[in-house]
Amino acid sequence: MELLLVFILILVVNFLLAASEIALAAFGESKIEELKENNDKYALYFEKFNNNQEQVYGSIHLASTFLTIVISIIGYFILSDWLNYGILNSDSSLDFISTSMAVIIASVILTIIILVFNVLVPKAIAYRYSDFVGRGSIRIILALSAVLKFITAAITSL
Repeated sequence: MELLLVFILILVVNFLLAASEIALAAFGESKIEELKENNDKYALYFEKFNNNQEQVYGSIHLASTFLTIVISIIGYFILSDWLNYGILNSDSSLDFISTSMAVIIASVILTIIILVFNVLVPKAIAYRYSDFVGRGSIRIILALSAVLKFITAAITSL
């Protein structure tokens, strides 16, 4: 049960990262200038984002890729137990056919889950509510970028 809760929590965090990435892309220079003219408190954050886009997007992609891998691993553990003992009725975890079937079925299910909850739905929400999502996530994304700055810089320098 705890593993399922961790799975859902990580799925939600990755959902928010994907939505933030799309929403932040909507804040171009003209939008940032408009925020500055209106003395919007978020203008400074978006200007900082605009000046460090490579670093910020690199951090989002690094975190999102890591979380997607963790989602896949945890999801496999959850689904393989459920498949092996619930559906495939395999008493032996070493049974090659049952294990192969569990891997294939779990891979298909996890691909659908990741595609829907970490690609399609977040993008649709971010496009529709880009202003709200962008404002709500900019400070967290900038903090994430600062934490991952050295890792992202090392990877992008390769």
